[in-house]
Amino acid sequence: MEKTKQADARPWYKKKRVIFPGIFILTIVIVNLGKNDRNQNFRTESTIEKNRSVKKLDQTKFKILTTNHYPAAENFHILLKPQAFTQDSLQNFINRFRNEFCTKECNINLYDDKSIKSLVTKYPLTDKEYLKLADHCIAYSEFEMTEVLFYPYRDAQYKRLGGKKWKKVSIK
Repeated sequence: MEKTKQADARPWYKKKRVIFPGIFILTIVIVNLGKNDRNQNFRTESTIEKNRSVKKLDQTKFKILTTNHYPAAENFHILLKPQAFTQDSLQNFINRFRNEFCTKECNINLYDDKSIKSLVTKYPLTDKEYLKLADHCIAYSEFEMTEVLFYPYRDAQYKRLGGKKWKKVSIK
């Protein structure tokens, strides 16, 4: 008996790679599982790979003060060495840091003074400690919301406690 080729024996698939420079590579695979009564039946799969071709962060410009690793997320507290900060440069730093150091969902806190190392994981804080932490915490990014929040502790409590840098705009 002669074997014949069946045209639809193997599912049709399409693979597409989308590269986000400096962040990640998204690979999307679309598989056609055949026709059913109403329309085509598709299954999609996607994977995210770290972009290995990206230039590594200069580790002389930052220091990891401390980390907390939990089953669902990691927390990084990072000291940035003195430099001029802009919103774009901090967002870029956080994106690249996630790409290089995070092994799962992660929250990133950026500070400008190493003297607050003992305060970053302390709870509760005294009023004086809260003011000191607020003055030196320059940015924060949660894993659920990857945008950067600038001066997250300079809030209503900071103003009530008499914070001196209330509404100071130094990141543009």
